[in-house]
Amino acid sequence: MIYPIFLDSFTEDETRDYLTAQGITEPKRIATLLRSSRGLPYSLSLLTSNTQGEVDVTKDVVDNFLRGIPEHEEMKRQLALEAALLTKPFNQDDLKAFAYLTENERPMLYRWLSEQPFVRSNPQDGRHSYHDLARETFTRHLYQISPAQYQSTRKALANHYQFLLEKIQIEAGKEIHRLPEWLELVVALAHQLFLLSDEENHIRAIEQILEAYKRTSKEQD
Repeated sequence: MIYPIFLDSFTEDETRDYLTAQGITEPKRIATLLRSSRGLPYSLSLLTSNTQGEVDVTKDVVDNFLRGIPEHEEMKRQLALEAALLTKPFNQDDLKAFAYLTENERPMLYRWLSEQPFVRSNPQDGRHSYHDLARETFTRHLYQISPAQYQSTRKALANHYQFLLEKIQIEAGKEIHRLPEWLELVVALAHQLFLLSDEENHIRAIEQILEAYKRTSKEQD
């Protein structure tokens, strides 16, 4: 039987109470589990299920997050992992960054992804974002599996944000710098560029940040 577990984190006191109930009272181990789980019930359950504490935090947490996705559904598993690399809240259009998805597949996969337990929805704008622990764990896992593929996905996302930035610049004209969407895209693009491995893209990222700093108001800062 499968039961839903909310992804809201326990407070530090709640985490200690949970660990005490599991028979874990040694201060050093409690500190390690607090740091590894960040108080997330999902991770605490995993980390305390092994009485020896011998858990590969990255792989085992990823496996548990993806447990509900059959292994033969490779596209869904790949999308669930790689969408964690998005650096701003996403909607269906952002799935265009993943070239292996066809136009017909995107709506269905977007609905599927938005319903995953590690994805949060913003009721104000309808966009989605990953829970912090899922995003960080998936990102680390992707890099460990294949640094080259990780960089390739980052580059595709940078190109996607660059395209959206150029599109909004054409549509908004001189008023573009007053739009929250513009600043969000500039920061998202810079974030992707900084995470690429070459100096040229790092310089582009610095240029993006300086351009944003020069053109934003005190309120936007």
